[in-house]
Amino acid sequence: MNKYFKFTVESDLGVGTQYIKFDEDNWAVRQAECHKGRWFNSFEKKHHLELGVIALFDQQLTELGMQRGKPIDAEEFELAWDLSNEKSLEYQPMYPNRVQAVGS
Repeated sequence: MNKYFKFTVESDLGVGTQYIKFDEDNWAVRQAECHKGRWFNSFEKKHHLELGVIALFDQQLTELGMQRGKPIDAEEFELAWDLSNEKSLEYQPMYPNRVQAVGS
């Protein structure tokens, strides 16, 4: 049976929320993140200046520590996943000057 958790995480973008779906063996299978209204997910093939590539969490749920996360239902996870897919397609750099400098 799948399990769904929500975690508070920190990155170069500040504090954000990470949503992870775990399979019956407690391995992460999908992951979405939101930082200050910006959405990312583990299936994106883009490199983000602020976060790098979003990699799927590679440890079992027991190693992560269920006490750190909040259990959520499948519906809440799927909503976050859908938002991450929809919003990540509209990716706008948070630091456009850095993007411009890299592209120069």
